[in-house]
Amino acid sequence: MIKRVMLTVTLLMFALAGTALAAEADQGAIEGQLVNGTNGGGSVAGVDVTLKTYLNGSETGSATATTDAGGKFIFDNLSTAPEYSYDITLVYQEAEYNSERLSFDSGQSNRSVEVTVYDSTTSPEAIKVAMAHTV
Repeated sequence: MIKRVMLTVTLLMFALAGTALAAEADQGAIEGQLVNGTNGGGSVAGVDVTLKTYLNGSETGSATATTDAGGKFIFDNLSTAPEYSYDITLVYQEAEYNSERLSFDSGQSNRSVEVTVYDSTTSPEAIKVAMAHTV
């Protein structure tokens, strides 16, 4: 009788441990960094960065983080399931920036993203048109 109880308790512990591991396996993190692409540009510390979450292409929520002294940020406890995707948005010196859409590959739990921002200017010498379309 005692052996049967011990066996049942042991099997229950293994089952619970397997459930916890399965739950953790679906958790991922997106680590990112803002980089100022302007020569001699300003600091990217203290910038609010928003992570938008999408389920099958529809936005389902968002979270906000603030960059550290080096412009780094992290969002964790994210679903790595294939139907979820994410993007980063932020405003730096009154200009809006967006990352590409991010998702996790099978077995992947970490993604890195770098977003380049630029200092604003009023000087016409610093402004270039890289591409233009006329319709």
